[in-house]
Amino acid sequence: SDAIMPHKKPRQETSEESDERLEDNDNDEDFEDVESLDRQLARDMNELSMEERQNVMQMIHGLEGLQEETPEFLEERLNALQIALDYASTTNEDREAYNLAVEIDA
Repeated sequence: SDAIMPHKKPRQETSEESDERLEDNDNDEDFEDVESLDRQLARDMNELSMEERQNVMQMIHGLEGLQEETPEFLEERLNALQIALDYASTTNEDREAYNLAVEIDA
């Protein structure tokens, strides 16, 4: 099976290539049903290192390339949140909801 190497990003398959590959596999007896496909996927995933599996799971769930949460990054994001909260507390339409939230939190 083709393992995804952590140091290389796999080439993105075009939709035409994907359609062609799927057509080629229509007669493939290796994957007669969903259960056999699940078993093959499990075997392939088990052949990967823990880091490779984590990378695959992050890609599947759209988490690839997340920002590392350094102290500087957290401070920047908290400052942005405070600015948004300050703005919400001064606009007429959001003031009532903001004041209620502050009251509940107290």
